[in-house]
Amino acid sequence: MKKLLTGTTALIAAGLLSSGAYAADPIKIGVGGYFGGGFVIVDQDDSDTQPGRNTRGHRIEREAEITFSGSTTLDNGVKVGVNVQLEAESSADIIDESYIWFEGSFGKIQIGAEDSAAVGLNVGTPKPTNFFWGAASPVFSLVDCGTNGVGIGQGGSCAIGDYGLFGVDGDAEKITYYSPKMGGFQLGISYTPDNHEAGQQGAGYSGGDSDNDAGQQSEVISVGAKWSGDFGGMGVRIGGGYKSGDLEVDAAGAEDRDLWGVGVSVSMDKFNVGVHWTEDDRGVSTANSDKTSLVLGLNYKLGGPWQVGAEYTKTEVEAGTAGGEDEGEAFTLGANYNMGAGVSFQAEVQFWDISDNLGAAAAENDATVILVGTTIWF
Repeated sequence: MKKLLTGTTALIAAGLLSSGAYAADPIKIGVGGYFGGGFVIVDQDDSDTQPGRNTRGHRIEREAEITFSGSTTLDNGVKVGVNVQLEAESSADIIDESYIWFEGSFGKIQIGAEDSAAVGLNVGTPKPTNFFWGAASPVFSLVDCGTNGVGIGQGGSCAIGDYGLFGVDGDAEKITYYSPKMGGFQLGISYTPDNHEAGQQGAGYSGGDSDNDAGQQSEVISVGAKWSGDFGGMGVRIGGGYKSGDLEVDAAGAEDRDLWGVGVSVSMDKFNVGVHWTEDDRGVSTANSDKTSLVLGLNYKLGGPWQVGAEYTKTEVEAGTAGGEDEGEAFTLGANYNMGAGVSFQAEVQFWDISDNLGAAAAENDATVILVGTTIWF
């Protein structure tokens, strides 16, 4: 598959060069992006041994990006573009994603730090308010999980939902090819040589990538597929993908990582509903170690500026030889008010239940989250 992708790219590049293509006008960069945030109240178990102890019950959360993008059309009809996404808050990764692309009758090629084909063709579920709120959020983790298997990052923040397909290769440097759409159907494939962005390994951009990093999955192949069309008066989208990594250094209890996910979304008039499933072996070779996630989402446009919605999500992580699963489960109700001109307001209430396979208090939590926020697109 790696040879197929690189060979296809070389043939397309040769076609571009042989056509005598040049841009009548250079690319002009435009600025866009979004800024969203809200006031959050979290009521969670906070006894001496539980994850919510010594945690403030209210805080402000925000997420923002500024996007610099532009494109031009060459005389041979091929479109060429660039996209750079700047994090609008303090972050170790100031540039979130940055890539260039070429698009024509042959399909589309992307080169740089961007999500893979499995993510690009994935179909997620409708959100109660907007894409970064809800319990199955790709951005915010509002509840503490302690040592529970569904926890990630500093402090054991909970991560449940359908965003497992972002794993393994993330925004690492890669090359991706998307086929042209045919009858509503599209395919994609990505190759990631080493799991990092340029300049993040070694000194600056110099030197080769080491191929013996302990615990790192590299030479990642990602494939995706998507179909969209009308069926019985309904708009239907089906899409998902598969990723496979190569463990650089053999280690006890570890193996090459494989994960996949698929989603279905149906829209009719003012109603949208969807379901998504993800399964990840986490690169763990021991039996009973998989992570699975289910998300159900729906929203309904009431008319005028109002939209209401609901979301249910559940994630399970098998606990290996100890038996059973660590579980995270949440239900969200939300409302969105669109002011126009890219400005909207959101309100949600979330109910969380985090349980441990052995009932350990340090890995269990019940929480209620209330948030009021706003999002501005520009």
